[in-house]
Amino acid sequence: MTEQTICPECGSEWRAGLTCDDHFNQMLAWDFENRADAWSVHHLTVLCFHIQHPSRYSPAGLQGALELLNDAVNKGIPADKLRQKLSAIADSSVRTTPITNHGIPGSHGRLIAWPLMAADMTKDGVDVYCERVKAWARSILGKLEAVQ
Repeated sequence: MTEQTICPECGSEWRAGLTCDDHFNQMLAWDFENRADAWSVHHLTVLCFHIQHPSRYSPAGLQGALELLNDAVNKGIPADKLRQKLSAIADSSVRTTPITNHGIPGSHGRLIAWPLMAADMTKDGVDVYCERVKAWARSILGKLEAVQ
């Protein structure tokens, strides 16, 4: 049996036995360990990772994530305001569609050649992590605009 070496969703090459989830878990650890700095990009980390792995969302959840990423990057809405917005629309007593995949996965309709991926966020350590995540967010929106 051949071991999977390419992520079927984002196309990233898995090196040294590390998957996209491994890199995501490292980012989450940095977010929680370095709350003064890395926490400031936590919302972008989660959105970027899941947008590049869209099957974890429902179609409506993916659309909502794209809107939140656009709000953060292009409209400059700060993280605390995004969290308030997310709380209002994600509350299970209010929303009418699932956010996560409940049998119908979100999709971009094709594999996208992303310029930056989760592995790029962890490769040079926590010192450059925040700036890399901001660049990741901009690159995702730019790529999606280019392929539409």
